[in-house]
Amino acid sequence: MNKLGRKEVQKSKEGFSRYFSFLKENGLSDRLIWSTILFRVLTSLLEVGRIGLLIPLAKGIIGQDFSFLKDSSVWEWVSLYFPQMAGLSFFSLFTFLTLVIFFITLIKVVISYYGNLYLTAQRLAIASNTNQYVFSKYLQLGMPFYNKGEGSSESYFFLRFAIIVRGLLDSFDRIIDVGISFLSLSFIMLYLSPFLYLIALMVLPVVLLLNNTLKNRIKSSMHLDDETEQAFPVAINNAFLRLPLTFIFNKESHEVDQFRLNNKDFEKRRFEYEKRISMVQPLNEVLILILLLVFSILIGRHYLSQSLDVAKGLVFFYAFQRFISIGKDLVMALYIMMRPTMRIKKAFDVIDKYEQFSVPSGKKEFPGLQSDIQLNELTFSYPGKNNAVLKKLRLRIRKGKMTSIVGKTGSGKSTLVKLLLRLYDCPPGSILIDGEDIRTYSNASIRSHISFVNQDPILFKGTIFENVIYGARREVNKQEVKKMLIALGGESFLKSLPEGLSSEVTEMGSNLSGGERQMLALVRSLLNETEIIIFDEPTSSMDALTESSIKKVVDEFSAGKTVIVIAHRLSTIKNSDHVVVIENGKIVERGKLKRLLSEESRFREYWEAQSLDLGEQGRDEG
Repeated sequence: MNKLGRKEVQKSKEGFSRYFSFLKENGLSDRLIWSTILFRVLTSLLEVGRIGLLIPLAKGIIGQDFSFLKDSSVWEWVSLYFPQMAGLSFFSLFTFLTLVIFFITLIKVVISYYGNLYLTAQRLAIASNTNQYVFSKYLQLGMPFYNKGEGSSESYFFLRFAIIVRGLLDSFDRIIDVGISFLSLSFIMLYLSPFLYLIALMVLPVVLLLNNTLKNRIKSSMHLDDETEQAFPVAINNAFLRLPLTFIFNKESHEVDQFRLNNKDFEKRRFEYEKRISMVQPLNEVLILILLLVFSILIGRHYLSQSLDVAKGLVFFYAFQRFISIGKDLVMALYIMMRPTMRIKKAFDVIDKYEQFSVPSGKKEFPGLQSDIQLNELTFSYPGKNNAVLKKLRLRIRKGKMTSIVGKTGSGKSTLVKLLLRLYDCPPGSILIDGEDIRTYSNASIRSHISFVNQDPILFKGTIFENVIYGARREVNKQEVKKMLIALGGESFLKSLPEGLSSEVTEMGSNLSGGERQMLALVRSLLNETEIIIFDEPTSSMDALTESSIKKVVDEFSAGKTVIVIAHRLSTIKNSDHVVVIENGKIVERGKLKRLLSEESRFREYWEAQSLDLGEQGRDEG
C-alpha cells in the first residue's frame, strides 16, 4: 500500500473511532452493543437450525422415505423422551419436520419484531441525544461563526440530523447482522461441502469488486447531491426573505426563473445520484444469476460424480444464493452508511472550528459594576479581516452616567457594543471593568447585568407576550407588559391587536411596523431592570411625537443606571453626561454636550447638519 493509501486508511480509522466515541458519549452503551450482537446471534442460530432441517426434509421428500431419521443420535434422544415418535408414518414425519421449521421461523419472526422494537427505541434516544449535543455546540460558536454565513443552512441540517444518526446506527446494526449471517452460512456450507465452500469464497470477491467500483462512482455524485439538498431549502428561504424587495422592484418573474433553475439543478443532481444507485440492484441481479447458473452446474457435476446426497446439494445451492446476497447486502449497507457518515463529518468539521470561532468565557462571576468601564488602547479587527475597525480607543464609561457615542455609519460604534456584550473577543487588557480584564469574567455573568435595545429588533414567530418576555430574568405577567406598553405610548397599538398580547407575530415581526417592533424590543429590555443599558438608537423608526413620549419613560427608567447610547438621531442624547465622537474607528472628540456645541467641533457639525435636515423637512411638509 502506498503512502497516500495508508493515510486514507488511517484517516478512516480515526473517523470511525471518533464517531464511535461520539455515540458512546450520547447513549450508545455497552449493554446496547452486546444486546444487538446477542440478538443477531440468536436470530442467526435460529436461521441455521431452519436451514439445517431443510436437509432431512429435502432428503425424505426426494426418497419418499424418512426412515433414515431413526438412525440418527438426535432421533434416539427424542424417542427416549417421546416413545410415540418411533412409530410415525412418512406423512407424519413430513408434517413434524415442516411444523418444526414453521415454529422455528415463527420464533425468529417474533424475536426479530420485539428485538427491533427495543433497538429502534434505543437508537432514537441516541439520535435525540446527539442532536441535542451538536445543537449546544453550535450555540457556543458565537457571532464570528454566524457572521461568516456558515449558519445559513443549519436549521435544515438539524431537521435531519437525528435521522442521519439513526441511519448510521441502523447501518452499524446491518453490518453486524450481515457479518453474523455470513459466519452462520459459512458454517452450514462448510458442513455440507468444504470443496464447494472454497469455490464460493473465490466467487464472492467478484461481487464485492464490482460493487466497490460502483460505490466509488456513487460517492462522487453523493457529495454533489448532498450539497444541493442543503442548498435548495436555503435558496427558497432567501427568496421568502427578500419578498418585499421582489414586489417593490417587480422581480417576480426573476424569482420564478431562479426557482426553476434551482429546482432543475436539484432534480438533475438527484437524478444523477439515483441513476447510479439504481445501477447497483440490476447489475447485482445479473451477476448473481450468472454465478448461480455456473455454480449450479458445478454442484450438479460434483454431486453426480461423487454420487453424493442430492438433498445436500439443493440446500447448499439455497445457502450459496443467500451467501452471495449477503455479500451484496454488505456493500449496500456500506452505501447506506456513506450519506450519514458524510453529514456527521460535516457536523464534526464545524465543531472542530469551535475554538477558532467561539468567544472564550472566563471563569469569574461578574458581581456588578462598581466604578467604571475602561477602554485601554482598544484595537479590533473582525476575524478574517485585515483592516482595524477600532483603533487604539481610550475611553472611560462611568457608573451611573449616560455616555453617548456619535459617528457616521461604519465608524465602529456598533462594533464597540458587540465587544462589550462579548459577542466578539477583544484583545487581552483592552476592556477593563473596575480595573479587571473583561475576559476574566464569564460571558453569561457579564450579559446578565446588561440590557440591549437594537435599532433592528429581533422578533420571532409567536405571540406578542412570548416575544416580550423572551430573555426575562424574572417572572413577568401580562399586566406588567400592558402597563409598560401604555407608558411608552402604545395604548393605540394594544387596542389594535385582535387578541391582545396573545396576538401572533409573524417571522421577523413582518406584520408589525418598524416603530411597533422597536417598542416591543424596548419593553423586553426595560423589564429586565439591569444596571447597564445599551441603546443602539432604539427610536429610529418612530415619529417625533412617539419618540418624545418614549424618551421620557426611558429617561425615568434609566435614572441612576449606567447608560450607553449609540446615537444616530442626536435628539436622543440631550441628557448625556459625556459625548464621544468616533470617525474611522478613532475617537476624534469627547466632552460634555454643551461644551461641544459651544465650540467649533465635529459634533457641532453633526448637530447643525441634522437640525438643517429637520428644518428643510418641515418646509417641504409645509
